Amino acid sequence: MYAQPSMSDFGTYRTLTGCPGVGGGTVYLTRPLVWTLLVAGFALSPVGDFLSVFALKGGVGGDFGARYSLFLRGIVLAGLVVAMSIRGKVQLSSLRIMLLVAVAISASSISYALAGMTNGEYVEEVIAILKVFSFFVYVAALSGLSDRQLAKLEPVVRAALLIYALSIFAGAIFSIDMFRSYRGDTQIRAGYKGIVYAQNETSALMMVGLAYGCLRVLRRGWTLLDAVFVGVLLIASLLVGTKGGVVGALGVLCGYLYARHGVFHATVRAAVAVSLLASTPGVRIVVVLSDSYRHGPGAVKSG
Repeated sequence: MYAQPSMSDFGTYRTLTGCPGVGGGTVYLTRPLVWTLLVAGFALSPVGDFLSVFALKGGVGGDFGARYSLFLRGIVLAGLVVAMSIRGKVQLSSLRIMLLVAVAISASSISYALAGMTNGEYVEEVIAILKVFSFFVYVAALSGLSDRQLAKLEPVVRAALLIYALSIFAGAIFSIDMFRSYRGDTQIRAGYKGIVYAQNETSALMMVGLAYGCLRVLRRGWTLLDAVFVGVLLIASLLVGTKGGVVGALGVLCGYLYARHGVFHATVRAAVAVSLLASTPGVRIVVVLSDSYRHGPGAVKSG
């Protein structure tokens, strides 16, 4: 059923033979190229994001040329697509995904041509479509790596996630303005997004990183490094200041508790964790500020 893969990390990807699509069998790819692109992408992502945030002074939108992170990810994405296409045969599922991307971009282009959106809206919509497409590309690239290569890639991923989380800590500790989640009229709301472009992206990134850390603990047990990793990402998720960050972090923790313990014990632990979190002064302040902002920026009075 499976084509025989090479025993070396520098062999071929293993794929199903006889599967429906534009050709089945073994897709001959150079694993080192894909692995190198992934390492470079994960390692340089914090650098690109920091340059973008620094150039935009923490704002959202503005000069598209300042989005260095987009150029970096675009280069890595294009490289992965090319690398996975070298001497390979594209499966029908991949063609469907690319067709959907083309249709979505075409629809946006038609709307833009008919003056249905501005230049900035069109660019942001295309970027969002390509971000969704990149998810499938990364999944395909990672699924083709060997266990040894994945193990070598993990420290790079953990280091990148820690850099993102520590940038949130730095923003909160030193009150770095360009690291704030909310600016202008919404600055009354507390929170720091660190070096990520937007606070919602930060919340999603911290949630995924926390889920990865908890999954690693479920598989291998607790170690000091894993405890530090999970703790840092958990606190960073709460410091972002978004409802999604808090709900996502609690959801991941509840999922971990239910996977690790029985239903009863997990429910008790989850209830205690939520109660302790809700009773902390910092969370109460965030709730008050968010509620005050919802009723108008002038609702909070000093003193």
